Amino acid sequence: MLARLAENLFWAGRYVERAEDTARMVDVTYHTLLESPLVEAGRTWDQLLEVLHLRSAWAAHDGASTGTGGAVDPQAVVRFLILDPSNPGSIAAATLRARENVRSVREHVSSELWEAVNGLHLELRSRDLEREVAEQPSEVLRHVRNASMAIYGVASETMPRDAGWRFLALGRLIERAEMTCRLIDVRYAQLDVLDSLEPRVPDDGGLHHWVAVLKSASAFEAFRRRYRSTADPVDVVEFLLLADDLPRSVVYCLTAA
Repeated sequence: MLARLAENLFWAGRYVERAEDTARMVDVTYHTLLESPLVEAGRTWDQLLEVLHLRSAWAAHDGASTGTGGAVDPQAVVRFLILDPSNPGSIAAATLRARENVRSVREHVSSELWEAVNGLHLELRSRDLEREVAEQPSEVLRHVRNASMAIYGVASETMPRDAGWRFLALGRLIERAEMTCRLIDVRYAQLDVLDSLEPRVPDDGGLHHWVAVLKSASAFEAFRRRYRSTADPVDVVEFLLLADDLPRSVVYCLTAA
């Protein structure tokens, strides 16, 4: 396989995974903060920008300092992460780039995979996303998550396990491992900041924040089955890093890669 084709397949896998991960994290953050104080909402959206490595892009886009999170407008951040084509980490940009990468290697992927990737891009382009994001962003985010998982299902069921498949899968696994590492790193540091600002119930350990971390990695239910009564930060970090049966753990992804 030519290096150019391998690169396109690798990045197609990464961009689809990026769109799914971004959709999940935005959705979890949005629902977690519906009843939270505005000051906490600003900090948490700022931390999500850091997880996604988009703080500098947001600062350039918004013209506001995000050093403390106080200047972050939650609705503007949601639009930035979903809609903004100038933001390389937005869902709109990721789905477009995934589509362009798959289009350039159509002879190396199944027609069903191309239709699934192209269909997601065309549907997002045809919808009134400005209105939907303003009124009910969770519906858009749910659709992106489901469509991204469907793309992986189509690829799994229609592509031979040749070099093309391996590069596509490799991109997905590397992106997933990196995103999980970023999530743990930034959210762990966030709890240190929150501990210094807010009194906590003894032994609480920032429970709702760690539940949000697990949900952001699609690991909450699996975690609860293994650790039934607690969400101890040590257990959460160990689970997301080292669980060899969790599809989004770092060890699982790197082993598969």
